Amino acid sequence: MITASWSKPLYILTHSRTVLRDAILRDASFLEKNYVMDYSLLVGLDNNLLVVGIIDYIRKFTIDKRIESYLKQVVDQSKLPTIVSPHVYKNRFIEAMDRYFLAVPDRWHDLMRDN
Repeated sequence: MITASWSKPLYILTHSRTVLRDAILRDASFLEKNYVMDYSLLVGLDNNLLVVGIIDYIRKFTIDKRIESYLKQVVDQSKLPTIVSPHVYKNRFIEAMDRYFLAVPDRWHDLMRDN
């Protein structure tokens, strides 16, 4: 799914994208406040209904993960660390979701713009 989402994002209605993004932002913020990182979004289609949920949210950003992240940055500075703080992970996750779910304008699209 992830490989397909890079080249073939899911197109959803503008209102649906707004609701989905808000839910992802609230869930990711909750996980960040609880020092959780390394989670994923499971996506399914059921009779043309998009079903989503955050999964794999067990890993906390504990002292051992902080040390591992630091050491990986020091050893190979040319690569981005694979283990990042909950704040960085949340931002990276939300940015990815913005690329995976694109809005299709509908009849309400113009009403949502700031004039």
